[in-house]
Amino acid sequence: MHSLEEVKKMNSGEFVKFVRVSGEYRFCDLYSNHSSLVKDGEKALSAGMISLRKGAFKFEDTYSMTLEIGVDKHDVDRLELLLGREFDD
Repeated sequence: MHSLEEVKKMNSGEFVKFVRVSGEYRFCDLYSNHSSLVKDGEKALSAGMISLRKGAFKFEDTYSMTLEIGVDKHDVDRLELLLGREFDD
């Protein structure tokens, strides 16, 4: 699991998976399952995968097969507050 501060310091081009649980975003590396971010008894509200650039992010996948949940309509705004703007190629 990666803290928000660790994610902010990652190099451009890195990918991370995320899950939102009770308004909190949790992050893990590309090779971990989204389910590793959710504790017993918790419910994930959204999940996906992003790539990072300095002060920006991009959605790379908007669905978690392990949790069977995707990104919700407010994730862009919420993640922009935490990580910077959403970018396009």
